[in-house]
Amino acid sequence: MKGRPLQVAVVVALVGAGVMALFASQWPPSRVAPAGIGAAVVLLTTSAVLRELRRRDRLAIAFGAAFLGWFAGLAAAAGVHPWVLGYLGAWLPALLLFVGGVGRERLAFELERLENEADEAATRPKALRRAAEILDETREGARTLDATATQGPAHPGDPRALHAYAAQVVGYALAHEERFEEAARTLSAVPRAWMPVPMRALMLGNLSFWWLCAGDVTAAAMALEEAQDGEVPEAVRPALRAARAAVLVRSGDAAGALDIVGRQDRERGEPPQVRQRYRVTRAHALVALGEEAAARAELERVLDEAGPHELRRWLPARGPAVALLATLCGVTTEERGGARPVEG
Repeated sequence: MKGRPLQVAVVVALVGAGVMALFASQWPPSRVAPAGIGAAVVLLTTSAVLRELRRRDRLAIAFGAAFLGWFAGLAAAAGVHPWVLGYLGAWLPALLLFVGGVGRERLAFELERLENEADEAATRPKALRRAAEILDETREGARTLDATATQGPAHPGDPRALHAYAAQVVGYALAHEERFEEAARTLSAVPRAWMPVPMRALMLGNLSFWWLCAGDVTAAAMALEEAQDGEVPEAVRPALRAARAAVLVRSGDAAGALDIVGRQDRERGEPPQVRQRYRVTRAHALVALGEEAAARAELERVLDEAGPHELRRWLPARGPAVALLATLCGVTTEERGGARPVEG
């Protein structure tokens, strides 16, 4: 049941009503039976079409629609044609919920699950295929809503927002497989206006990182230029500054990078969750300035606090300290490893 919830509900309701009409003459008049059958079918159908939602939310909606449908069915069955009208009456609350937009964010929840599945090699291929399907499915709906690609999404379930999120998940899975240029091109194809404002800076930060890993520093810099400071949430700004510093150091401006990340922890007031990336970028800048001992000390702090995986994830982005990075995490400079999006 990959169709839209409202469409599926209408089809099931009409098919069921048709069955009731065919056999009603053979059954005794009843109010309880058609309302009960309708409520049961509502429960099963609603739970199925909203399967991407969290289990608690899905069951709450399904049971609520069925409970209200029971009473609506009883009322509708009080007149003529009790079997047909009682069954259809049970569908009324569910149909009203779907018309009101309940379930429109189900693909967003599915994409969230697919993003987590992309972390694991065993589930990544299936997650990538499904995310690519959603990317294709939402493209037409997004273009229908906004042919000029200049308007932002109205809500998380808007096809434009879903299209952007699907592109990010596809890129995320491709980056895990070291297909960085494909990842970057997938996300680059999404109009910037379609990226939800709360997520736009993080998406552009990921895009910049993937371009760095693909070896295109110019494209990495251009991605960050599209992040307008006025719309960047305060919590995301430290991560965006780190991304800009990473581009600067790979563009040959080590001093400019150090001006952003500082020469030591907390000099620029960075929160703990981005401290490791500040240290890695600081190490690149220090190596570029000939201060390799200080750079090693920064990377050793990362190694001690976050482990070799944190260092390994930065290898594909290269940079002046790549040889030192590779040495500390125990690989050669040719081994790039998979790289996750560097999220805030």
